[in-house]
Amino acid sequence: MNLIKMLKTTFLFRCPQCSQSDIYINFFSLRPKETCTNCGVRFERDQGNWLMPTAFAYGLGVIFAFILGFSLGRRYGLFNGFEIVLIASTLLFVALIYKPVKSFWVWVLWLMGEVKADVKS
Repeated sequence: MNLIKMLKTTFLFRCPQCSQSDIYINFFSLRPKETCTNCGVRFERDQGNWLMPTAFAYGLGVIFAFILGFSLGRRYGLFNGFEIVLIASTLLFVALIYKPVKSFWVWVLWLMGEVKADVKS
């Protein structure tokens, strides 16, 4: 397992095969390109590929909300606006981690052999 390649794929949003091309159409896009422009790797083979990173990001959001809620509750008690702060913080957290989680999932699929270049006949 190549840690540097995994980190490059996850946080720089690079192709796991060649590490040269971007996975996403642009910086603000959550939708990946169909294929790598450098090596031709197809990022999405099946329709449900993106269900797991979505569930994982939401799961991390729940853990974050629990830790934040517990910390705020212990420090300040239940104050007016506690729920608003908790919900807004959790939504921001999920929005910030979704793209790296999705990129990590592309790397995992590549590691398992699901993300590969098309076979030419």
